Amino acid sequence: MQEAIDASKNEKRGMVPIFLELSPNNVTIEKALITINREPNSLNGAKQSPDWSEWEKAIQEEMNSLNENGTWELVAKPQGVRLIQTRWVFRIKPATKTEPERYKARLVAKGFLQRPVIDYGNTYAPVASFDSIRIMFWLITYLNLRVL
Repeated sequence: MQEAIDASKNEKRGMVPIFLELSPNNVTIEKALITINREPNSLNGAKQSPDWSEWEKAIQEEMNSLNENGTWELVAKPQGVRLIQTRWVFRIKPATKTEPERYKARLVAKGFLQRPVIDYGNTYAPVASFDSIRIMFWLITYLNLRVL
């Protein structure tokens, strides 16, 4: 009896299902699902991939986008400062009814390598809870204050 295996999740992630029938030592195994990940884990992996030309186009698109958006400004490295390293993340966007399969490359910073106090100071992100905002509006209304 053969069971159907739903490989749609793997196919969406750029993984190709391969079905094999195995029977070592007269023990029959119905089916096995082996996946080949088409998404490289590094730039070197992308260069060794048979899809290198597609990955190279994706890298160039990302670099063009970063430059057009003024993401960074090249400056001389200050003495005694440790630079944050980057890496490439590669993904295959699955084909849809209207668009073909698309190769995406993103340049990301390895922020996890930063050391508190040495590489950055205190960070502060102001966040207001919904209850705080409600109380503030109640006070404004109750005290008949004007909001600018």
